[in-house]
Amino acid sequence: MCDTIGSNKAELPQQDTSISRTIPFVYDNSTISFNAILNDSISGEFIFDSGLTTSFSILAKIFSDLHRFSILSTKPERFYGVGNRQTLPVIERLIDTEIFGNKRKAQFGILNLGCGDEDRYAGVLNVHIFKDSIVEFDFKNKLIKFHKYFSDKSYNKINIIQRGNVKLIEVDVCISKTFKKKGLFILDTGYKGFLYYFANNNQFSELSANPKAKRILGVANFDKPIDAYSLKIPSVSIDGLEVLYPTINFGRVKLPNEAKDVVMGLVGNKFFDRFNFVIDFKRNILYLKQLYETADSCKSSLGITFSTSKSFKRTRSIIENSDAHKAGLIPCDIVSKINNICVKDYSGLGLDSLLYEFEVVNKPIVMECIRKDRTFAVTLRK
Repeated sequence: MCDTIGSNKAELPQQDTSISRTIPFVYDNSTISFNAILNDSISGEFIFDSGLTTSFSILAKIFSDLHRFSILSTKPERFYGVGNRQTLPVIERLIDTEIFGNKRKAQFGILNLGCGDEDRYAGVLNVHIFKDSIVEFDFKNKLIKFHKYFSDKSYNKINIIQRGNVKLIEVDVCISKTFKKKGLFILDTGYKGFLYYFANNNQFSELSANPKAKRILGVANFDKPIDAYSLKIPSVSIDGLEVLYPTINFGRVKLPNEAKDVVMGLVGNKFFDRFNFVIDFKRNILYLKQLYETADSCKSSLGITFSTSKSFKRTRSIIENSDAHKAGLIPCDIVSKINNICVKDYSGLGLDSLLYEFEVVNKPIVMECIRKDRTFAVTLRK
């Protein structure tokens, strides 16, 4: 998750720290959900799904029947989801929707949610519920926060590409040393996984033959499970922000015609819960800032763990408020020297041992690093 230096920063008015509304959300089984009120009287828990390709929202059939929405005048309409297009009854009447003071009118389709979700969730709300809003998703405190302006220099600014009702971002995926792909992925807060890749037949054969791949039934598209495979890959990056060794799901999926040859996959909540992320829905801008590890996840007193390969020694995680954090290190910094000692041939254990040697004698530790082709030095334990 590498930050960029001196580039892609937002040029907006100074951030207004006054937040008019906050919405508590539930992050359960990698799904974002919150309570909403319909027609000023009927409440339920709704999944937030920014990846829907239709402009209306979904009511779970069990919820619709319970509150007699299904007896309203309906019309058949084609529903487009990823790998799923079907005709479903759409309520012709606009329904008033309110989420903690944020009011919108919406049309709703009626559908079985499936995969055990139908008993809990009242339905699905799409991105239109936050139209023209600047929304921050705070996974640490499980809050959705609304901002009047947002311009924080510690965030990376990433442009969202709009295709019809779908929001996409460009993702660079390193699946293996020889198999790298870069393309548009749907920004989908309704997808429970980290990343899903739509492989065509040839790519699917190559990927599924990998001995590390494990066949799963984990990508739920409402009432239709999709066969998929799970594979640990070297890295994923969005505009320079990198995540090392994530898990990717992939499989054959029939996309709607408007998505063919355009969309390569889905970016889900398991990616975004590694960041503080803000979406400016009006200007189509995504802001990302890495979340630091907690102290109990790292044995080093300096607050740093490493990821090693034959080519690079990288910082894998940095503990918040640790010596490494205070010195300015971030995950994915390449470490070339420690106290003038070249560490190219060191293993992860060797790096830990080297740092420990300097720690026990209380000696300052100077680390030479590379970030986005820029070389710099930091001092720990001055």
